[in-house]
Amino acid sequence: MTAEVVEPAGRILTALRKLSASNQIASWAGQGLVSAVNFVVLVVLARFAGAAELGYYSVGFSIVVMAMVAQDSLVTRPYAIQMFKQPDGPAAHAYGTLVFGVLLSLLMSVGLGICGALLLALDFSTDLAGLCLVLAMITPLALARDFARRFSFANLRMREALLLDAGASFLLLMCLSLLAWQGMLSASTALAAIGVAGVLSAGCWLMSNRHAFQRVAGATRKAARQSWSLGKWLLSSQLFLQMQGYAVHWITLIVAGAAATGVYVACLSIVALSNPFLYGLFNALTPQFVRTLKDHGRAALRRAAFRGALFIGAIMGAFTLLLGVGGGLLVPLLYPRLNLNGGGHVLFLLAVAAAIAALGAPATIALSALERGRAIAALSLISCCAGAVTVWLLLLEWGLMGAAIGILVTETLGTLARWSLFLVEGRSLPIAKAQG
Repeated sequence: MTAEVVEPAGRILTALRKLSASNQIASWAGQGLVSAVNFVVLVVLARFAGAAELGYYSVGFSIVVMAMVAQDSLVTRPYAIQMFKQPDGPAAHAYGTLVFGVLLSLLMSVGLGICGALLLALDFSTDLAGLCLVLAMITPLALARDFARRFSFANLRMREALLLDAGASFLLLMCLSLLAWQGMLSASTALAAIGVAGVLSAGCWLMSNRHAFQRVAGATRKAARQSWSLGKWLLSSQLFLQMQGYAVHWITLIVAGAAATGVYVACLSIVALSNPFLYGLFNALTPQFVRTLKDHGRAALRRAAFRGALFIGAIMGAFTLLLGVGGGLLVPLLYPRLNLNGGGHVLFLLAVAAAIAALGAPATIALSALERGRAIAALSLISCCAGAVTVWLLLLEWGLMGAAIGILVTETLGTLARWSLFLVEGRSLPIAKAQG
């Protein structure tokens, strides 16, 4: 074999070895494990508890996810962005962030408890009231595990987060198996199992990482004030993005009916198969971008953002091409009872829109590293409103295909706007000034 062949092959093998040993592989593995276990929970509930309990569980779990989004926006992501800017040192800031997170989770718990008590007092729905009361008890426990894994992400300890996810997943599956065997599986007990698995794994994590936290007077007040200055805008942005996503469901249901909404949800569920890859990547990008900005400046941050976009584009491009070729067969195979006239074309357009939206993520994450939370929130609000209007008008004109085109147009304009804003903000504005 000639040297010309050996040298490129050696470089490729070296690159693959580095990738396999990297934090990124651990991040993808952890996110894939979390997604797989969440899917298993749904299947087990549907099989052993029935459709009604599955519905209640889905509602309850969505509330837990919203609580995690709020904690990430207000606590853990500001911590990851601001961790190198604290005069008291990283351990004191970590302690203040931990206490702030605990207080926020307890506040959410009290709010859910009040909702449950009101539902009981008004005799509105005993099942919903019981669900709220269960959520009041388990939400702080689930948030403890989410805090631990995102703290590990912020410090680029992806293998530690993977170990945490593996332990929590094992405990959750054991609890579900025991509940199913005893005939006690329901929406409430499944949510309780999530809480138990979360708090036990988080407790073990805290014991092994107790040296990372140092109690300092006033640390909680400082962490809360600094987190809120950035986190309120990050949370607003997340809420607008959630509204933009669910607005399509609501508009399609109102304009086109439940059957068209079902086709849309089916196609969207297939596009969501890319989520473990994307979320696993995003978990690592925020701390990496923060360190790039700190160590090498804004020019290096721009280069890192471009590299991230190119990598995402390559993977999502291949995924979109795959759905474009086989999506017309995949949709009826997975959902044989739906009327999927034109479903393959809708699936392809939604996949293209998802790929374009993913291309804008590095710019958004880089803007977060620059602490431009207000600008991110403003863009998200504009995108939410413009997207809803566009989807509504095109849905009226061309049905579900028009809705998919509206989503594609909205995501394209949103990605262009995010990159334009990042290039302007990253060049011209000081990075040390946090927005209040």
